[in-house]
Amino acid sequence: QGLCLRSFATLQSARLRKKYFETVIGKDIAWFDVRTPAGIPAEVNEAAERVGNAWGDKLGGGVQGLAGALGSVALAFYIGWNMALVILCAVPLLVLGMAFMGQALQEVANETQSWYAQAAAQVEECLYALRTVVSFSGERKEIKHYEEAVGQARRGAIRTHYKVALGLGYIEFIWALSNTVALFYGMTLIYDGKINGSTGELWTGGDVLVVFFSVVTGGFMLGQLEPAVKAMNQGRVALANFIEAYKDVTPIEGG
Repeated sequence: QGLCLRSFATLQSARLRKKYFETVIGKDIAWFDVRTPAGIPAEVNEAAERVGNAWGDKLGGGVQGLAGALGSVALAFYIGWNMALVILCAVPLLVLGMAFMGQALQEVANETQSWYAQAAAQVEECLYALRTVVSFSGERKEIKHYEEAVGQARRGAIRTHYKVALGLGYIEFIWALSNTVALFYGMTLIYDGKINGSTGELWTGGDVLVVFFSVVTGGFMLGQLEPAVKAMNQGRVALANFIEAYKDVTPIEGG
C-alpha cells in the first residue's frame, strides 16, 4: 500500500501534468478568451495533486477500511444475526448523513478550485505588470482585489464546512442511538433467557459484547472511508476539468 500506491499516484500525477500542458498549449486564442490564462498553472498543479492524492494512500486506507468493516459485520452476523440486524437498522439513516456530507465535500472541491485559481491569477497578473502597477500607484487596489478573491474562497469554505459538521454530528447521533438500542436489546435477550439461533445456546454477556464490538469496530473501520471518498471526489472533479479541456477540440488542434 505504501510503496505501490504512492508510486502509481506519483506516475499518474506526472503524466497528468504533461498531458494537461500539452492540451493547453495547443488551444487557440478563443479558448483562452473565456478563461483566466494566469490561473491555468495553478489549476494544472492543483489538479495533478488531487488526482495523485486520490490514487495514493487515501485509496489504500479506504480499501482497508471497507474490508475491515465487511469482516467485522460478517462476524457479528455469525455470532448473533438478530442483534446485529438491530444495530444495522440505523444504516439507512447513516447513509443519508454520509450522502449529505459527500455532496458538501463535492461542492467545496468545485468552488475552492475556482476561487483560488482566480486569486492566483490576480497575483500573477500583478507581478507580471508590477512596474505598471507601481507607476500608477495601484498597490492598494491590487491588494484589495486579492483580498476579495481570497475572502470569497474563505466564506464559501466556511459555509460548506458548516454543512460537513452538521452531517457529521447527525451521523454521530444516529450511531450513538443505535448502540444504545442494541445494548438494551441484548440485555433483554439475556434476562428473558432467549436462545441464540446461531449457537443454539442461551444468550450470554459474551455473545452480546462480541456482536456489539464487532459492529462498533466495523463502524470505525467504515469511518476510514471518509478521507478516501473525499479524496476521490476531489480527484474526480479535477480530472473532469482536464477531460473537458481535452475534449474541447479547437480549430488549431483539429487542423
